[in-house]
Amino acid sequence: MATEAEKEKKAEEKEKKAEEKAKKKFLDEEDENFCGFMSLMIIDSDGYAKKTKGMDIKGPLYMTSDGAKGDPVVLESEFSLNPLFYVQVPNEDNLLLMGSWWIGEKPSTLTTIGSAIPKSCQIAHRDMEKASSSDFSMDIEMPLLKGAPSRLVKATVTTKEQKFITKVVKVKLEIPRASWTEWKLHRYRFFRFSKDQSGGGGGGGGGGGGAPIRKAPPVAVCCAATLGGAGIAGGIDGNPRGGAIGACTGDTKGGGTTLGGAPR
Repeated sequence: MATEAEKEKKAEEKEKKAEEKAKKKFLDEEDENFCGFMSLMIIDSDGYAKKTKGMDIKGPLYMTSDGAKGDPVVLESEFSLNPLFYVQVPNEDNLLLMGSWWIGEKPSTLTTIGSAIPKSCQIAHRDMEKASSSDFSMDIEMPLLKGAPSRLVKATVTTKEQKFITKVVKVKLEIPRASWTEWKLHRYRFFRFSKDQSGGGGGGGGGGGGAPIRKAPPVAVCCAATLGGAGIAGGIDGNPRGGAIGACTGDTKGGGTTLGGAPR
């Protein structure tokens, strides 16, 4: 028969394999299940979003590079020349363009891939004129990278002129594979931390549970209200018993108050 030590060793090996399997699934190393969204919006010099037509847009993200080996990792989103739903780049110095990229359906601190450093729309127009191109670039910060402010990545924004309006039609985000892998690994640390802490006590800061919660003893009081003179018992939760809703306030309608169905 297997000794206690052998059983414990087998259990540890089984647990280790399960953890490795969960890690591999979470990291999705070849990005077979990648999906996400991005958004662009125009803000003023105080950081307030503009709410008029052509000031914000959101669209799905697609990985166009090789998920297993691509370097850099390329994420793209395209937008049609829609007359109503689009984001423009006005040639005005008091307006800025900003954007966000995230995985999954909804953005959060742990699903955010990166956020753009707001860029002056007027500077964007100068960049396009200088390069004789319809493209300009933006710096993107990935907050989950160590030393993120000094490791900005680049997004290329492609525009097209329609009826004297410069509209964004494509955005391409390029991330070095080393940064992409580090970003995914740091997200996994949060996943592990949450899983490890879920078995801890209820105390703050992960340090032991607090005092046990005292439960109030069940209340066995039953009261009733009379309706048209007839005493009808009602539960303390207000649920009807006998076809009418009982009240615990002692109010009566056309009759005397009863307790447990019997008149006082």
